[in-house]
Amino acid sequence: MIVIQSSDSFDELYLLDPQTEKLTKFLKSENPELASLRTRGLCRELNGSMLCLYRQEGNLLLRVEDRTFPFDEAAVSWNKDRHGKRTLRLYRGDELVYQAKYRIDNIDELCLDMVPFVEEDAVDFGRFLYEVFVDTDRRSRIWS
Repeated sequence: MIVIQSSDSFDELYLLDPQTEKLTKFLKSENPELASLRTRGLCRELNGSMLCLYRQEGNLLLRVEDRTFPFDEAAVSWNKDRHGKRTLRLYRGDELVYQAKYRIDNIDELCLDMVPFVEEDAVDFGRFLYEVFVDTDRRSRIWS
């Protein structure tokens, strides 16, 4: 089983069965034995689609709904317009596999509420995917 932390809630964990690719949600508060397990990724539901970035057997994988592929085969496009609307696009080769337009209206409050040095990508999963995509060092060391 691969343990994946939800980026929506610190209490939420997902267990991914690599054989069946079934993703099951658990709460740490109801399953304290899971809280000590090492997480191997992050996931978030964005506009009704489950997105996960995780490491399995040394490989960084991207999961979009029930479709999984190596992150090295992905391209990530992310931007934020002057009104705060964000656009995330995920590609595999030339194929667009996911697109979302979304807002995080209270992102400044969320960042300030956590700790003073939290970056925006800790709250915005689309931005997180983009930052990992453009930073090859981060990509190689994350969950290693």
